[in-house]
Amino acid sequence: MGFDQYCFPPGFAYANDPFVQDIELSYIVFGNEYDDRTIEVGHMFFGHGRWAAAMVNNEQGPIILTSDVHAEITARDQRGYAKHIVYHVDGEDWEFTADPPARMPDFGEGVAKNPAHEGTFRRVGDTRKLLTWWAWTETVPAHGELRRALV
Repeated sequence: MGFDQYCFPPGFAYANDPFVQDIELSYIVFGNEYDDRTIEVGHMFFGHGRWAAAMVNNEQGPIILTSDVHAEITARDQRGYAKHIVYHVDGEDWEFTADPPARMPDFGEGVAKNPAHEGTFRRVGDTRKLLTWWAWTETVPAHGELRRALV
């Protein structure tokens, strides 16, 4: 599960957050139940400078806690929504694949300009069948596709 807990001063909103305004490239929260009855839930994000982290738990506890994360937004649709993203996490690849009708325009086309989309997120090459899944991602097309150093 992911936590978006913000403690802002009065009049400050999510869209004013410096990460959304300047740094964020890709952000994902997900949960999967596989046919072998294992469960994985997690939260990953990637952006400019050194802003990156991956946290994944399974039914026994944490299995990934790292800031060794890089992401590639490999495809977008005509409105800027991510169709496919590959996260490289501690030498292992994970991929987000968008569910085409599952755009979240009420969330991401407002002030923040971070189009959000639902889909699946899992390790590349994982052949286990997904029984239950949920993944939500947002990206910020205005911030570009590649990480840059912050000055």
